[in-house]
Amino acid sequence: MPCTPPATGRLWLCVARRCSCPLTPAELLHALAFTARLRARSFVVPVTLTRTAVIGRQDRLRLLDGRLRLRQRPVRLRLVAVHDGVVASSAAGPVGAVPPRHAPWVVRLLPAGLSAYAVAVTADNATPPLQTALIALAGLPDALAVAAPPLLRHTAIA
Repeated sequence: MPCTPPATGRLWLCVARRCSCPLTPAELLHALAFTARLRARSFVVPVTLTRTAVIGRQDRLRLLDGRLRLRQRPVRLRLVAVHDGVVASSAAGPVGAVPPRHAPWVVRLLPAGLSAYAVAVTADNATPPLQTALIALAGLPDALAVAAPPLLRHTAIA
């Protein structure tokens, strides 16, 4: 099983496409650069959470932001597959959802050990500002080792 970030990234791209996610090689390069910036031990995928305007989530995002600032390192989140996607939760409760374009491959890799870490809480320019979280989807080498073989059984990896 590949263990270097570029090899893991190529396998991730193949699995995502096999799950009908329209990801591009540019997104692979973005993920590789993000992995390097974070100084992550293995390949991670950056995702900005959606559905953060739901009642209560802005308060939980403020709490998460405080925790990130205090710890000065990523905070583990829990991912849960629901009927319409994947919800990310902190210790205080749900803070957002994985974007629909990433949900199919995330759902496939969740049982195989995919994990998520909050990296930053950001705000837009609206009034009042709407916060969201940048997360790193991690544990990909191990999750892909389990999930990729059945998904790619009849697919050549370029």
